[in-house]
Amino acid sequence: MSPVNIYDIISPLHCDFKLLQEEKKTMDNYLNRIQKLKEEKDAIILAHYYVNDQVQDIADYVGDSYYLAELATKVQQETIV
Repeated sequence: MSPVNIYDIISPLHCDFKLLQEEKKTMDNYLNRIQKLKEEKDAIILAHYYVNDQVQDIADYVGDSYYLAELATKVQQETIV
C-alpha cells in the first residue's frame, strides 16, 4: 500500500466547504432581502405545492389553488405574490 498525502484528501473537501459557506451567505442575503421587501411592500407570498422547493421555502403559505384562493381573501397584507 502506498502512502497517502492527507492534504490531497482534505484539500478538495476544504474547497467544497468554503463554497458551501459562500452559497449559504448568498442564500441568506437573498432571504433577508425578500423579507425586507415583504415588509416594505406589505406583501405575502403564496405558492402552489407543485412549484420548486426554493419558491416554497420563501413562501408564507403553500397549498393547492382552492386553499390559496380562499386564503387570499383573508390575509391582512396589501400585496399578494
